[in-house]
Formats: sequence, structure tokens, C-alpha cells
Amino acid sequence: MKCLLIDDEPKALEILRKYVERVPFLELAEAFRDPVQALAYLAANPVELIFLDVNMPDMSGIQFLNALHTRPLVIFTTAYSDYAVRSYDYDAVDYLLKPIEFERFVRAATKALEQHLQREKRGVGRNADGPWRKTDRITTWWSRAARTIISFRSTRFFTLRRRATMPSS
Repeated sequence: MKCLLIDDEPKALEILRKYVERVPFLELAEAFRDPVQALAYLAANPVELIFLDVNMPDMSGIQFLNALHTRPLVIFTTAYSDYAVRSYDYDAVDYLLKPIEFERFVRAATKALEQHLQREKRGVGRNADGPWRKTDRITTWWSRAARTIISFRSTRFFTLRRRATMPSS
């Protein structure tokens, strides 16, 4: 999944870059500190996912989303929990509070992948020949990767829960 990073803090951008590199189904298209430049980039280069800071000096993440004609999937990344409820108005995939832990990042990215695959299956967002269409082989691989991550997490959670509820002898 092609993704875009938009954050005014250089350190936050660097951390997000490293996280994206570690997730096999994410491909970093570009990273921006200036949301206005990101708007110009998106006009010519569509992406499937945006990691977007909410509170930026020239244009907020909310204003940025309002300026988009076609909205890709969005994961908000911010140090402020104040905007969390408002993120539902924009159908955000997730809302990550800084500092972002890698495990939490992966969970959000996996949710985005699932939604992307559902959109792709329904043909939402792009025409059949557009960049959101992948060959069946690649789509199957992505889907399998997402299920593996989810299965791993589900099994781990189930095992921990089962141990916690077992009666003591």
C-alpha cells in the first residue's frame, strides 16, 4: 500500500519513516513537513493511505482533509487527544497518540490494509484499471499477510485470556 507521511515535526517523520520501512505491505511514496506541498503532490500522485498529523502551523490535518477531492484512508498521528472524537467525522482508520509504539503502528496499518482490500474488492475509490487494483496474486499475498498478523495477535490474546481465566488447582 502506497502511503504518505505528513507531520511538521522532523523527529516524528523520521520515526514514522522507520516504522513504514519495517512493515512489508507499506510502501513510502513521500514524506512532507508542509501540508500545502503534500496537497500539490497528491494532485499528481495518488496514494492509498496517509499518516497525518492533526496540529500543524499553516494548515491543520482537518483542513488538509477538507481540501482533498478524493480521500484516501487516513491514520491521524498526533500528541493531542482532543481531536480523537472529531476524527470519526472523517472516517479515520485509526488515531495514534505520540509517542507511537511500533506495535500500535502495526495494528493501525493492518486495519488500513483490511479496509483497503475491502475497498478494492468493492471497486471503491478507483476504476478497475487504477492504482488501487493489484493482480490477484499480489492481492492474495497482502490479504494472507494481514490475516497472519491478525491470527498471530488473536491467538496470543486468546492464550493470555485463557490462562487468566483458568481456575487454580
